[in-house]
Formats: sequence, structure tokens, C-alpha cells
Amino acid sequence: MKKCLLILSVQLVAAVLGASYVMANTEKPHVYINPGHGGHDSDDRNVATPNFAAGDTSGFWESNASLKKGIALKQILEKKGYTTSISRVTNTSESDLDLSTIVELCNQSGADVFYAIHSNATGAGEGYRINYPIGLYRGYTGQPEIAGSDSLTACLGPYLLANKSTVWSNENYYMYGDWTFYPQWGYHVGLGVLRGNKAVSMLDEGSFHDYIPEAERLINPDYCWVEGWNFSLGADKFFNRLDKFDLGIVTGNIRDDRVIRNGNYVKLGDDNRVPVDGARVQLLDESGNVVQSTTTDSLDDGIYLFKYVEPGKYTVAVSDSSHFSMTKEVTVAANAPVYCNFDLKRVRNTAPRVLSYSPVWHENDAAVKCNTPVVLQFNWDMDTESTQQAFSISPAVEGTFTWEDTNYRMVFTPTDAYDTNTVYTVTLHKSARHGGGTPMDSDFTFQFRTQDRNHIYPLAVFPYEGAQVHYKAGQYVEFRTDSMLNAYNIASYFHVYDKDGNELSYNKRNVKYGKRGDDYGYCRLSLLKALTPGESYRLVVDKALSDTAGLHLENQESCNFTAVDAGEAKSGTVVDDFESTANYNVMLTDCVGSPSGTVSASSDKLFGSHSLQFAYQFYPDTTACYARQIVIEYQEPAATTFTHGDEIGVHINGDMSYNTLYAFFEPVGTTAQSPWVRVALSKIDYHGWHYATARTDSLEAGVAYRLSGLQLVKNDSKMGYSGTIKIDNLLKLPSTAVNSITAGKSLVKVGPVPASDYIVGSADGFIDGVELVNAAGQLVARNAANFVNVSNVAPGVYFLRVYMAGRATTHKVIVKH
Repeated sequence: MKKCLLILSVQLVAAVLGASYVMANTEKPHVYINPGHGGHDSDDRNVATPNFAAGDTSGFWESNASLKKGIALKQILEKKGYTTSISRVTNTSESDLDLSTIVELCNQSGADVFYAIHSNATGAGEGYRINYPIGLYRGYTGQPEIAGSDSLTACLGPYLLANKSTVWSNENYYMYGDWTFYPQWGYHVGLGVLRGNKAVSMLDEGSFHDYIPEAERLINPDYCWVEGWNFSLGADKFFNRLDKFDLGIVTGNIRDDRVIRNGNYVKLGDDNRVPVDGARVQLLDESGNVVQSTTTDSLDDGIYLFKYVEPGKYTVAVSDSSHFSMTKEVTVAANAPVYCNFDLKRVRNTAPRVLSYSPVWHENDAAVKCNTPVVLQFNWDMDTESTQQAFSISPAVEGTFTWEDTNYRMVFTPTDAYDTNTVYTVTLHKSARHGGGTPMDSDFTFQFRTQDRNHIYPLAVFPYEGAQVHYKAGQYVEFRTDSMLNAYNIASYFHVYDKDGNELSYNKRNVKYGKRGDDYGYCRLSLLKALTPGESYRLVVDKALSDTAGLHLENQESCNFTAVDAGEAKSGTVVDDFESTANYNVMLTDCVGSPSGTVSASSDKLFGSHSLQFAYQFYPDTTACYARQIVIEYQEPAATTFTHGDEIGVHINGDMSYNTLYAFFEPVGTTAQSPWVRVALSKIDYHGWHYATARTDSLEAGVAYRLSGLQLVKNDSKMGYSGTIKIDNLLKLPSTAVNSITAGKSLVKVGPVPASDYIVGSADGFIDGVELVNAAGQLVARNAANFVNVSNVAPGVYFLRVYMAGRATTHKVIVKH
């Protein structure tokens, strides 16, 4: 048998009077009891607990708990020979008296002391939970307005702290004058229930009820009764009556010795373990006779209580169908509590085994997502250390373990995604033990195969590596992927740094991201402040950026770019300043499903008063009228002429559509072999103002041409079906401005391999386009971007040509669906 020590006394807090403050009337003192709050009204305080939803009057309300404590104190004091008065014995709105009324009733009663009974709350978040008692009296700390009020408070504190059925976050009893504790209330205001009270008086915050395990205990009437008992001991100490009562109590908390309590809330010390509901508790005398018996309730508090026990030696016996029985010896003294807690060992009469597992996969089943955790559900609560050591996965994978369902369920989460298209074998060696120490009878094993996609892959990014970005505030940063991004806290994964490493801020009100039904995932943010032209910057996208399936980037993305003034002065002849919309006609097809577009004047410009704004809409290839281009025709061609080898420059405010803007030229005479020629001005893979130049090498030599229109051509991806671009000053540049382009070396990567939706190329330079060819060298698909859609391409081995600065690299790829 184990011994439970009798708690006879505890040391008073520092700076408290060495002897009790003794009132004149010690034969039959009069105590006025005020159970705080009342009626579940607006001034009451309610806490939702796992067993009771918010607002349920059967759950925790401060008025409920205070009334249980107050009525218990009244009964105990009267049994001890006190005179009592109480402000309420019901919990209705009518019984919730004004504080001034309570004070007046106390004064009229002639009470010697006044107890206001409450509990406390932090008013802060779950991470700030605490639990300890606080005593308050009227006046400044150490200077009570009513003599003896600080002594009354000090007499109570040690008995409250001696309660071992709860878990305290702090082993101190804090005492304050209310003027000190509430300085924000103003000069000498203080607690209304103490203001004007002529009795020696105090208000006690017995514990913190927003600490969930304490709120669950405060629902239990026996637990509240014990606090009433401790209030009576404080009164006995104050009136020097500790020897006037000859009965004690035995109480405590019964918990499982190791099973962890569920719930996403703070748990302190022993409160981390589950209370035992429905345990049978008996108090046996020295002859083995049952003196009292009780059963713990079903509300997850584990509290038991034996009231008014004769002094002597006893045995407390606890039994429960799910746990081994346990006994402890106790010694009860007069007018004193015995706190005797139990940690019961669960009965585990069979070996542990796996009841269920996931992922469940069999040959020919659909493959498993590459970030799927491994979950094992057991018939017993498991010993976490031995079970984790017994776990293995092959091929080896790094990961973390978490435990749920009070250690009945183990979850292994891979640190990174599994390899694609791989069969994994999970083994739990029979050395895994349950909480009672018994190992498994045999090993447990299963397998699963992973899908051919284990990360999200970039489709497009701006700024891209080496980009020149217009410096003005509001410049967009955008990242696109092959799947829908997880929108939670999405902006935190994107960072722009200046050359000194300082991070730039985004406009938090202008964050856009993909929604269900969009063709691809994206996040678009706008920079809050302007950049400095000529300075270098860096965009970083965190590897942890994930999609809605939980897959994240394979690697951190990093792109260096430079800020420029796209509107700086340039040499050359202005061919079109786009100040007026009168000269432009959008050529549309008169049938359902054809693309559409409109031109208008925009005040967002680089030069003059306006730029030309062009809003467009392409439609999927579902009708015979489908076209992948829209022409803006000049009603009067430009006067300036171009010849073979000239250079043209144009200012474009892009929408990152990856569509291509062309210039149309028509010959001045009739000697040309073709009536018109187009020249690619810019692939619009950027946001904001951008200055693009192009050579007119496609014009027929020896023939003069005039600019007759612009053409927007849809790219081959899901991007760019609709958007808006703006165009400002188009120039003919002097021949000295023609620059040669030298292709540098660049490391090109492609992925995923195998692929089912997209194949994406990435490099430290700009990718002009990609082509997919089969093993016979036949072109299968192409795109003027860094990716190609293979969702409709037959499975097999292919080669991806990646074009950069006039050069191409070839990469072997696999398509698998």
C-alpha cells in the first residue's frame, strides 16, 4: 500500500501577519457569503469545454461554480457553529443583485466578515493559460481600508494552494489591495462589492476558469464543495477556531498513469493525462468496512470526495473495469483535508496489434499521393518510444511522428515528398509495445505505390531571372504553378530583397490568388513602394509554398532582376504616340466563339496624356469560328517607312499573358511578293511597363513598308485567355541602336519526370520556347513559353527542346498518365 500524507497546514505567504487577526466574536462569528455573478447574464462568464458547448447552462458558468461553492461554505460553516448570510441561493437574473445592494445587505446583517467568491480568466489566447488563486481586499496593497481584511485574505490563501486535486501553474497565493490591482479604474474606485462594505472583507479569484481542465473540475459539485471547505478553514484560522471542529475530509483526483488527454488546449503537469470516469472509490476503516463510497462522474474531471470523516486511519480503494485496482492508506485529522490522488494503470490483457492503417493500396489500385502520411491505428495505447523505434519504411524516408487518440494512433509524416512512381514498404517490428509493456506478437507490414507527381512546378514567374522591371510603386510580382495553391498566409512565402538584403513590403490589400475553377494556380502581389532605377533586386519563393493537395516546391525559387525606368528618353522617331483611339479598328469575326477586343484611352501612360489600352478575350477551341489572334488595324497606316534590317521599339504595359504582340507592315508599292509582313515585337511574359525592341529582318529587302496594324496571338497554354495590355510610344530606332544578341551558357532543368500534365523547363536565363518531339523526331507540341501541356499526349518517351537566346538544348522526358 502507498501512503497519502495528511495536509495539516501550509506556510503563509511572505509579509503576512504571524498570528491570526482575531475578532471579538469568536464563539459564533457571522460570515456573509457572496457567490459572484448570477443568472447567466451579460456580466456572467461562460467557457465552452469538450463536453459542453458555449451557452449550455449545464456547462461552466462562473455563476454556477460560485453558487456551488457559496452554498457548500454556508452549510459547512453552519455545521461548525457559525452564523451565515448569503446574497443568493438561486441562479436567476433576479438573484443577480447590484453590487451596491449586496454591500447594503451585508452591512444590515451585521456580519463580521464578507467573502466574495469568484474565479478568474486571463482574457488572452490559449497560449497564455495559467492557474492560481488571487485574493483582493479594499485599499492599497498592505494598506487595507478595513483593518484585518489583509489578514482575512492571508488566512485563506494557504488552504486554497494546498488543494492537490488541481494543477497550479504557480505555487504562490497573490494578495493585492484592489486600488493597486486596478489602477486603470481611477482614484480609490476599486471593486464595487467591497466599496462601502463595513465588514472585514475580501474577494477571492479561486482559480482560472479559462484553463480548460480547471473549468471541467469547476463543473463538478464535489470539487466546488472542497473550495467551500477551504474557505471555512480560512475563517477558522482568522477566528482562531481551527480546534472547534472534529471532522476531516478525503478528496483527490483519479487519472490514467500515462494516457494523454486529447484536445487542442493548454494542459499543465498531471492535467496532460486523462481523468478516469466512472471509477468506484471506497473509504475503508481499519477493519475493512466501507465507511463511504462514491463514483467519479463522466465529465472528465476525475474528482472524488468523502465528507465529514472521523479522525483515524483509513484505506482509499479505487477500482475501474479498464484499470488495475489500487489502494492507498490515509490518516485523517480533525478539521483538516487529506488530498490523495491516484494514477491508475490501464488493463491491457492482450498483445498490441494494428487495427487499421493507411494508405491502403493493392496492386492495380490508383497510386498514392506523394505526401500521404502513414497512419497506424492500434488496439491499445502504445509506448511511443518503442513503437517509433520499431517503425521503418523502405526506401528510407525522413519524417516526423505525431500521436493522436491518446496514443492509440501513430502518424508518420514525410519531411519531403516520396519519390514518384515508387513502391514503399512499411514495417512495424514486433518489438513495438503497448503502455503496459507487452510487445506485438509479430511484425506488421504493408506496401503502397506513389503517383508520378511529388512537387508543384513553376509555370511562370515574374520577375524572371535577368528581368528589367519598371520602378514605379505597385509593380506586380506573380508566380504561377501547375496546380491550385494553398491560399492560407500565401503572401508570407514570397520575398523581394534589395541589394543590401532588406525585404520589401507588399500591399497586403492587393494580394490575388487562384480560385477553384481557374486554369492554373497563381499568386500575384504588388510592391508597396517604388524601386530605385539601376538597383538590383532578388525575388525568392520559399520551398514550403504548397498547393491544395499539400505538395510543395521541389526547390526554393530565386530570380535576380534590375529596376529600370521604362519611360526614359530614347533616340529615334516616334511612329505612333497612341494619344488618340480614332485611328484603330479591332477586326472581329461575326460568329459565336470568336475572340473579342476593345481599344480605349488610358491615363496609365509613360508619355503624353494617354496610352492605348487593349482589352481582349480568347475562347477555348469549341467552335468553327475559333481563332488564336486579334488584329488592331490602322485605318491610316503610319507615315514613317521601314526597310529590311531596321529596328522598332515599343513601350508595353504587360499582363503576363505569355501572348505575343506583333507589328503588321504593308508595302508602300506593289513590288513586294507578300501584301503584308508581321514582326514579333514582344512575348508578354511580364507585368508593368516594358520597353521591347525588334529587328525587321523579315521585311523583304529593297521594299519600303509602313506600319498598318498590331496583332495579338494567343499562346499554346492555359494562360492568357483574357487580359488587358497598354501600348505607348512606338519608335523607329536609328541603325546605330541595333544590338547583337550573344547566347551565354545556361543550366537547363526539366521536370517532372515522369509527367502527366505539364513539362516545365527552368534555367538561370530566359527561355524563349519549348518543343516536344517523339522518338522518331516528329514534333508533338510546342509553346512560346517555358512549359508544354502533355495532358493529351500519349504515354511514352519524348525529347524536350528548350530554346534560349537562339540556342537549343535537348532533354529526355517521360509522359505517363
